Amino acid sequence: MEGGAIVKTLIVGAGRLGRVLADSLLRAGHDARILDGSPLERGTLAGAAAGCDALAAVSGDDALNAVVALAARRELHVPTAVAVIANPARAEALTGLGVHILCPTARTAHQLQHVLLRSGIESELDLGGEAGVYRAELPARLSGRALSELERRAELVAVAVERNGHVLLATPDLVLREGDVLHVAAAHRSLVTDLTHP
Repeated sequence: MEGGAIVKTLIVGAGRLGRVLADSLLRAGHDARILDGSPLERGTLAGAAAGCDALAAVSGDDALNAVVALAARRELHVPTAVAVIANPARAEALTGLGVHILCPTARTAHQLQHVLLRSGIESELDLGGEAGVYRAELPARLSGRALSELERRAELVAVAVERNGHVLLATPDLVLREGDVLHVAAAHRSLVTDLTHP
């Protein structure tokens, strides 16, 4: 599955999410199929998952998604299995069992909180806990500083800078200007908050 190889994915759940995911994978040149049948029948799931690199359980039933993803990973040895779990407590309980757990409820609540309490810092990618990629409006005091002066090894790393409608990939010698917006990977949101205080 490295370097642009075609990924064969089985999608369990033919609702809106499953159809949109299948369409997105197909448009990207991958092989996607949706299981039309009972995924709880081992023979049906095994036959549909045969030769697949990944399985995404995206039905509206948390318990079904968990069982199918765990069976795919543990019994059918599908390399990557993802389960969409809407209940945050259930999602947390399933974490660490060998499948990827995505909780749209918790993720959406987290994003809404940041929008409602907007502070010039937006979460762009949640990496778990407080780690993530953030978009931050920079204060004027950082104008004239090089990115290398702001980074903290293994804690805060610049990714890109938005400037006058253009995106510049981060380089250590890139000098910031007033009005720049920084995209940064950080171990904790508080590191970005400290960086961007007026």
